[in-house]
Amino acid sequence: MTIKDYASGHQHWGNILIHVLSVPFFMAGTLIGSLKLLSGDLIGVTASIIVAVMAFALQGIGHKMEENAPLPFKGPLDMIRRIFAEQFYRFWIFLVMKLQGLH
Repeated sequence: MTIKDYASGHQHWGNILIHVLSVPFFMAGTLIGSLKLLSGDLIGVTASIIVAVMAFALQGIGHKMEENAPLPFKGPLDMIRRIFAEQFYRFWIFLVMKLQGLH
């Protein structure tokens, strides 16, 4: 997926705002959950997973505002790869480009 593909499904400012607020929660839930897993804190892992899933669900609500749906996943591995690439990298590149008027 290119940044152009990503941008086509992220044009509505309501959706972008939801992403600005929820992507950091997804990132925190994922990273903190990983640390909690390493320390054996299963309650912390569970709480972190809940935060990440809720953040991702909010993004799904935001996508309902868009005229263009995100590209479909090509399979389970593509889904995992794209979700993490989009949350930790692609969204931030897109946002900087959007704010600079490059996209």
